Amino acid sequence: MKNMKRQILSALASAVFLAAVSTASVTAAKPNQIAVTDGTFAGEASITFSTNLERPWAYAECFQDGVLVYAQFVALYDHPQQGDTFRLGPTPSWQGGDAECTADLLAYIGRSGTFSNPKATTTFHVSDVP
Repeated sequence: MKNMKRQILSALASAVFLAAVSTASVTAAKPNQIAVTDGTFAGEASITFSTNLERPWAYAECFQDGVLVYAQFVALYDHPQQGDTFRLGPTPSWQGGDAECTADLLAYIGRSGTFSNPKATTTFHVSDVP
């Protein structure tokens, strides 16, 4: 009888432990999301994000009339609570004017020294004047 009680208590304890681990895993998971504020040329655009990626990065590209005029990578794991910013020009091919931009949330893959496919994407606009 004592042995049976121990087996039942052990099974219950294992079930409770597994349920707790299972619940913690579900609540700890964050969806991959990125948002960027609209910005002004030669200013900054703020990046906010949510992810469980180990080394998240943001990558932005801006275009004028379909021509790439700006690109920047930003390491987000340096500032996981506050996000960071894109510095919006000037560049040799972007000396002013409005631009349409995209930003991707990426994971850095250290072993291969490359970035993942985008985990999340957003768009933002850069105005020439404030």
